[in-house]
Amino acid sequence: MLIPQGKSFQRGSRSVSAGSLDSDSGGYGRGAVRPSERRVSRSRWSEMVGSAHDRHQSGYRGSSNSLPTASSRQSSVDLETGRSLLDDADENDKERRGLWSLGLGFAASSAASSLPSGSATSLSGTNGTPPSTSIVEWLRQRSLRGLLYWLLALCCIGLLLDYSVNHLLHHSSFLGNHGHDYRNRDMYRPDRPWGPFVFGVITDMDRLSAVPHRSKASKSEWIAYFRRGELEYRVHDARGNRSAEGVWTIRWHEPAPGVRLTTQLSEAGRGMELSELVYWRGRYLTPCDRTGIVYEILNARLPKPYVASRYVLATGDGEHAKGFKAEWMTVQHGALFIGGHGRETTDAHNGTHVVNDDALWVKRIAPDGVAFVEHLNWTNRYERLRRAAGTAFPGYLEHEAVVWSERRSQWLFLPRRFSVEPYDERANEFRGWNGYLLADENFQSIQLKHLNVRVDGERGFSSVKFLPFTGDRLAIALRTIEHEDEGVYRTYLTVFQVDDGRVLLADTPVGEHKYEGIEFL
Repeated sequence: MLIPQGKSFQRGSRSVSAGSLDSDSGGYGRGAVRPSERRVSRSRWSEMVGSAHDRHQSGYRGSSNSLPTASSRQSSVDLETGRSLLDDADENDKERRGLWSLGLGFAASSAASSLPSGSATSLSGTNGTPPSTSIVEWLRQRSLRGLLYWLLALCCIGLLLDYSVNHLLHHSSFLGNHGHDYRNRDMYRPDRPWGPFVFGVITDMDRLSAVPHRSKASKSEWIAYFRRGELEYRVHDARGNRSAEGVWTIRWHEPAPGVRLTTQLSEAGRGMELSELVYWRGRYLTPCDRTGIVYEILNARLPKPYVASRYVLATGDGEHAKGFKAEWMTVQHGALFIGGHGRETTDAHNGTHVVNDDALWVKRIAPDGVAFVEHLNWTNRYERLRRAAGTAFPGYLEHEAVVWSERRSQWLFLPRRFSVEPYDERANEFRGWNGYLLADENFQSIQLKHLNVRVDGERGFSSVKFLPFTGDRLAIALRTIEHEDEGVYRTYLTVFQVDDGRVLLADTPVGEHKYEGIEFL
């Protein structure tokens, strides 16, 4: 059935001006006549399409910040594709506004290319002139809010970089896969200043660690002291004169004995006898040589540090209820090694009668920090050290100062006690030594060296660490005096060259307590 041409034209014009899309009518507007049903001439149809585009462009060009007018909204329909040009204009306008609000005017050219033809002039002005390329004009066109956004972003980036340099490089575990990797960078030279570097020391007070609980007089708590200081090397003395030997100085952050740490954990009435301090995977760990508990010192650089338990180690091969008597700790290839004093446990008054070999075992905690503890029998390694020092059984070495060097691929052992005679509990307090041992990774090659200090039987090494940024050429060590029955304790700090044993800082008093752990913070 043929529809009169006049009616068809009227219906077609109404469908175009209606302007609302309708999915049922295929996108041509509600009540529109499909192309197959129209009988309008091709020329008339072209005029209608051109008129719609003209109205759309004139409405959008009128203002750079305005959407098409109401009349152009009704004709914003692409009659070839069936899509609404109004949707494209809305999206382009939102994109343009978002870019200018962030101060990203330099991206306006790319946004202009995505706008309909004839609308790009709105980005450069009403006259259609292209934007100026000079810096002054570029800054003039930027909004104040956009510049503030960029300034805030630059401040955030600066703070992040400052945090990375001052914290991550010195305290992050992922940069310290083998302990303090920053130590392996060479910076120290005798003709240049070095430091200062902050370090901490920890006490082992033996039976004196038990004190009455503050709130419950019938019970006890166990304490240790944590003291912090700074070590620095200067090439000039206090008067400004250049010193041939250089000047090593120590400044303490707290008066002796230091900040008090407490715990409620003990074994057989003893606890918190902390015998070493080591940095591993972003944590400062310290073991109790009575309970076998490894504590972490939290807030180590803040005014109020405290401890929390992290691991519990069993003695010997790990199949015992008694805690491990941990005396030294170090990091090798990312794993944490914890060892005892390295000699057979003998009768207190008969050094030839062996009770057990629990102290010859070493604990290893995997690099990934899993709580699984591996128990290693180091009897052969300790025996090789003993032979290199000339103290075969019933003679002995007692080890409390041990550290591994990734840079040197060597173990450094500074024995606490040295004796060619059998063990005797009373005589053992006067068997200090000035010798130390350097061993390769597998203990096949062992060198015996001595510090150029006199042998003082009372003073024995209780902890050692390599100095930061010295290429593991210099080390700092603690030497302690211990007479438990008399209650006499003293600790000294010394700095020496590892290769030849030359002492750079002679024994410097730390306090009237037995400090058995040192680490750089």
